[in-house]
Amino acid sequence: MLTEYQWIKDSIGKEDGGNLLLEWLDNARNHDESVLFICGAGLSMTGATPAPSGWHVGEAYENYLRTKGIDIPSEKSGDISKLYEYFCYPEVKGIKVFSNEKHNEFIDAITSRNHLFRFSGRPNFQHHSLLNEVLEAKGNIRIYSLNLDEFFDVASIFSENGPHNLVVNGANLKEEPISNRIFRDWKILAAHGKNIKNEQSVWSENILVNSMDDEVPKHLLAEKQIITKAIECIKQGPYFEKVIFVGVAAPLTYLINDLKEKLTENFQWAWFNPFKPPQEWLINSDLEKTFNETNGVWVETGLTECLWNAHSTFYQRWLSTSCNENITDIPLLQKYSNESHKKTLVESIYRARRIYDKGLQSFVENKKNPEFLSEISDSRDVYSYPQMLTGNRYEDSNLGESLHKLFLSRIELSRSPSENFPELTVANKISDSAPISAHIFKFNSLVPENEVAIGIARTFDGVFINSNHRHIIIIDVQLYNIENLIRAVETEVTRRFPSDYKYIDVTTADQLDMYLDSHDFSLPPERARRP
Repeated sequence: MLTEYQWIKDSIGKEDGGNLLLEWLDNARNHDESVLFICGAGLSMTGATPAPSGWHVGEAYENYLRTKGIDIPSEKSGDISKLYEYFCYPEVKGIKVFSNEKHNEFIDAITSRNHLFRFSGRPNFQHHSLLNEVLEAKGNIRIYSLNLDEFFDVASIFSENGPHNLVVNGANLKEEPISNRIFRDWKILAAHGKNIKNEQSVWSENILVNSMDDEVPKHLLAEKQIITKAIECIKQGPYFEKVIFVGVAAPLTYLINDLKEKLTENFQWAWFNPFKPPQEWLINSDLEKTFNETNGVWVETGLTECLWNAHSTFYQRWLSTSCNENITDIPLLQKYSNESHKKTLVESIYRARRIYDKGLQSFVENKKNPEFLSEISDSRDVYSYPQMLTGNRYEDSNLGESLHKLFLSRIELSRSPSENFPELTVANKISDSAPISAHIFKFNSLVPENEVAIGIARTFDGVFINSNHRHIIIIDVQLYNIENLIRAVETEVTRRFPSDYKYIDVTTADQLDMYLDSHDFSLPPERARRP
């Protein structure tokens, strides 16, 4: 017999939650552990285009019904699953049947532009970040989404790491045989379908709160078919060492019995929710208490804060490894040690790594799309993790080391350039008498020298190069005659800015120490100085 339950174990906050998340994600990427995210409405309720909670959806639908003069039974009011089942399955000759017309009216009512929330639009940080984790982990991280929005779809379309068809719509699996590889190979599953006209999705209470073994009314068989195929994805998926619940509120009784059969013996789980502890429907979901206080933890904060903390810790380690210094001995990191500055640090490094990786090769693309440089410069979205090479070095450790050296010369990491700095500036010194901008690019031997030179010069377009502003271009290149490239850059910059080219210096990552030691950056460039 199951008894009433109340969570007693102390919760953890965003710092410990971030460390736990970093460890679990790292193990998935690098140590072949499988992680399952089960995501509810709380995942999508932040960002530029927040999705609605179940309460918001219910309110919108009830408002629509009232404007039509339709009476709402008191026992249905306030619960969207009850409202949907009652109104979208009207009785016809004494038998409840699905009404596509009522379903479409429901979709219209909850997606009206009069609401503050959306089911599609710009994804938030959590969508971008989790999508990237799925890609990086190569199948070891799966997302079982309860949401009917399209934010993961949009994040997938705009992902720089591809592929762009990662999201499986559960409603599209109804007619698929279970021998289809998609039931084994899925990565992100919209388990309840999508909020789309003329396509059924799972809203009804009778489906969500009952076991899969329970019979459901005949009129709900189509919804149950969607859930049955979603469960088949769990059955054919990997065994999971970790399960993470994010923003889940409504009971998922239908899921737990089959899920527990896919958990390893020593699995662990986490419940990310800033408002409510793990719920009784989960803890008391079975007599064995598969999910309990011993193997689980309540993270009493949102996933967003923990992700920022996890990424901040990762990039602190990245800089430490790149510079071969302790974290506490890197002044750049001390500037961003304050809790409120961690997001700025991470976004700045995302941007610097994107420019470092894609800057030079983007010059070719820029000829076809003049807005491409601006897109790279403006983007602070999640970027792929750096790969570790032999010798305890990352593939872009030269970037981290260069940012550290520049900071020691008071040329600081930039989150975005001001109007007086070239678009691809990654570090700068703001000064009235001797301002400095620095660019750091990884050299791509497939891009011709003249294209590189033209591209670098083009980043200065629209920027007023005044006589006391020094620009430093650092190119990370190995086993290459860099002098040819430097001459090409100087020639092109001279052609475009005949009176100002002397204020643009080109050097390499391995010669940066020598360059910095030979200049006094408290003073403007020599030609700009007055006798």
